Amino acid sequence: MCLKRSICRILARTVLAIVLGTVHSAAFARAAPVRVDAVRTESTVERRLVTGDVVAVLRSQVATREPGVVMSIAVDVGDALKAGDVLAKLDDSKLRILLEEVQSQQRVEEARIAQRVALLDQAKRDAKLIRDSFERGAANPKEMLDAETEILTADANLAEVRQEVAVQVARADLLRRRIDDMKITAPFDGIVVTKFTELGQWVSEGDAVVELISEGMVEAWLNVPQRLFAQIRQLEHSSLPVVIDAGSTQVQATFDRLIPEMHPSARSFRLIVRVPNTDAAMAPGMSITGWVPTGAKSLQLTVHKNAVLRNDAGPFVYAVRAGGDGASMQAVPVQVRLMYPQGERYIVEAGALSDGDEVIVEGNERLFPYSAVQPVRESLLKSPVGQSDTE
Repeated sequence: MCLKRSICRILARTVLAIVLGTVHSAAFARAAPVRVDAVRTESTVERRLVTGDVVAVLRSQVATREPGVVMSIAVDVGDALKAGDVLAKLDDSKLRILLEEVQSQQRVEEARIAQRVALLDQAKRDAKLIRDSFERGAANPKEMLDAETEILTADANLAEVRQEVAVQVARADLLRRRIDDMKITAPFDGIVVTKFTELGQWVSEGDAVVELISEGMVEAWLNVPQRLFAQIRQLEHSSLPVVIDAGSTQVQATFDRLIPEMHPSARSFRLIVRVPNTDAAMAPGMSITGWVPTGAKSLQLTVHKNAVLRNDAGPFVYAVRAGGDGASMQAVPVQVRLMYPQGERYIVEAGALSDGDEVIVEGNERLFPYSAVQPVRESLLKSPVGQSDTE
């Protein structure tokens, strides 16, 4: 009986070992191949988190140059415009009547020019006859002097009429300019944010028709603590970028100008940077955060940008960790705090990561937490980390 029991136990253990080995082999076979990159500690310029506001580069209450009744208004709040697009038209009928009157007067003066030219020619012919008679002794000196005076008078009258024509031309040009000003146009590319008038409303000279803000580029007015004034002042003309958190993404902005005046209660100064807003992620009036370089260097953890994913809890990476059996590898999600980008990497804060840890940079989108993975190191890659197979 004891012999039979020993044989049964040996057979049971053998079968169990075979089954476990088969399961382990199947699990390893199902492990997803992924590409990994090491977490690195790098020396980087320190940055301080500051807050501020988004401000439009250009903001204008587009005003009228002439008074009048609004005959048409071609825009509404939210419309995107190009420079030169018509915003509104005022009634220009009275100005057009005045223009016709001035043009008629100009034609009258031009006709008078022909008359004065004829009188000048006549005065010159009469003076020539009197001069010939004087040389023959048939005319006295007073007659010759009077003839010369007639020439001068006719010439002055002609010049006067020509100046009258120039005045009428200038008046006509002014009226044409005023008629053009009855059509109000956008001074720059932008978006209408406010309307101040409607169809049929009277507007006086200088009244605003719409308020327009520029698009495509915005300014970030950052409030920087006064203790950083000296460091920022030294970096004002440097090429170090300011990293701006724009919605769910981060963009790099350049120094534009600094206002060297402290807010009396907040003890902070304004740093203004230009921020590209190509995807319209920012709008004037939004609060914003930015990472301002201070010039000092420190050691920080970095991960490749392709390692960063996002879930409801925020950004995270998949770290490669040993499974429960000690032989297989798992994709373990680790929440991280993205500080700011540095080249192709992110400066991060993560208590569960350390220098040398491996994080997944390709194949991570299709994984579930704690999925079995088969890491492929960077040295074995056919293409650089972060470069897709289609590139």
